[in-house]
Parts: sequence; structure tokens; C-alpha cells
Amino acid sequence: MSGAPMSGGLVLLALALAGPAWADPAETPTWERTREVRSDAPVVPDEAWRVDYRDLLAELLRAAPSGRVPAGAATRAASLDLVLERHGAVLWLVEPVGQPRGLGMATIRLGALPTELVLQAPHPYYDEHTGRIAGALFDSGGIRALMLASAQRHAAEDIDPTRQPEGPLTTACDALAQALPDALVVQLHGFGPRRSAAAAVISTGRARSGGDLASRAFPVLARATGEDDLRGPDEVPLLAALNNVQAALLADRVRFLHLEMSASLRAGLAHDALLREQLRQALLALAAREPLP
Repeated sequence: MSGAPMSGGLVLLALALAGPAWADPAETPTWERTREVRSDAPVVPDEAWRVDYRDLLAELLRAAPSGRVPAGAATRAASLDLVLERHGAVLWLVEPVGQPRGLGMATIRLGALPTELVLQAPHPYYDEHTGRIAGALFDSGGIRALMLASAQRHAAEDIDPTRQPEGPLTTACDALAQALPDALVVQLHGFGPRRSAAAAVISTGRARSGGDLASRAFPVLARATGEDDLRGPDEVPLLAALNNVQAALLADRVRFLHLEMSASLRAGLAHDALLREQLRQALLALAAREPLP
């Protein structure tokens, strides 16, 4: 892919050479920007693209706590047929509007933070409201990064981001594990009533070091959501990220939490700002390893 850029690549490169087109503080919510680059015909990037993307994203994440944007980052983004935009203290690394290929979107908050929390929504369109919830949580502040897939989950065979060892989301996970080894990565998912009657299913995937995180997550998330029917992988193994390639990649490298939410919980979080804020604070507390009250 990197050896055969889109026809607009030269235009993007020329703009990048002139420096990033830093925008005014964001007027468009992150979720709305992601909807603009949704792809129903996603591609799987080649190895050269993945290596360059991983290295660029890792450098951006590594520099983020200092508030610095590495020199030449916009030019490197353009060579990947991506654009690097700045909205206040937030960077968006995203495809240009018009020719989406399902490469996803990474948003990064610049500046010092008390803890390193990264959110992901692998199925932001298919798992209803998860993209909107993740975007709103990030936009509320305090979260280091958000990674949103931009491919429709069933747009093509074998295109599910959580089953793609060579997909953009997996590459992004490799980058964040290199750059933020103490981060907590939380993936947001959704399920219907035929899968489980629970309010949510919580798992750390196959991570051998996830026991303490999982045991802490249950009471913290129960209080935040007001739900008491939270279940684990032994009760609902099909919703426990046991075949999730990002969970496998991050196991014992970075803390990973897989949060599956019922339709009613997702609807509540999508429309209730107070409920979202309680969830945001709970996830930040888990990331910071705050003691249980």
C-alpha cells in the first residue's frame, strides 16, 4: 500500500510539507469525524505500510505527555495517505474524507495526565452506540488516546478488526504497547439479548496478569453503571475476548480490559452524560490503580 499511494497522496504530501494544518479547538466531536471516513470496502494494508504506521503512532504517543508533536509527523502521515490534524490539545490521525479504506482513526491527547488510559471501539457502527460512547468519553478529557475502527464489521470476508492480526487496529496496539507500557487499554463492545441477559461482561482476555485488574473492575464498574449483573469469562465465554487478536497481542505487555455491554446499557451511556461521566471516572480510576474504597 505504501508503495502505491492514492491519487490524492501528492496533494496531501504537499500540504504536509508546508506543516500541519492545525485547526481551531475541536468543534466537531471525535465520533462525527470518524463517521465521515467510514468504509464499506476496507483494505488490508501491506507490511511496509503497517511498519511505518506503527512507528509513527508509537512516536506520537511517546511524545504526547510532553505536549510535543515530533518534527515531520505530518509529512510521514501524508506518505501513508493519512492526515494529521490538531484540534486544541488533541491530535487526529485519520484518513482524508472522500476515499476511505477502513484504516481507522487514532486520536491522541497532548500534555501530562495523571494516568495513561486508551479506549478502543473495534465495531463502532455494528455494536450500536459504542463509537459514540467512546468518542464522548475521550472528548470529556483525561484519556490519552482513542482508537476507532472505520470499517464496517461485515463489509467483507475476514475483515473484523478483532480477528485481523495484520489489521490497522492490531498495528496500533503494537505501537501503544511500545510507547505506553503502563497504559490500560479498554475495548468497548456490545451484545444483544440472545447472547446474554447480563448488563455487561468483563474480561481481560487471555492475559495471565489480568486477575487483579478483573477483580477490581467488577465493583468499580458496578458502581459506575448502577448495574449488578456483571458477568465474567467463565459465565459467558463467547463474549470474553478469548479469540481477540488485540487481547492476545497485548497480553503481559499492557493491561487490557474487554467490556461488553448490553443494548440497554449502551443506550443509557449514549444519551446520559452523567452516566458516561461515571464510567469515565471509573475507567480512569482503574487505569491509575486507585485503591478500592
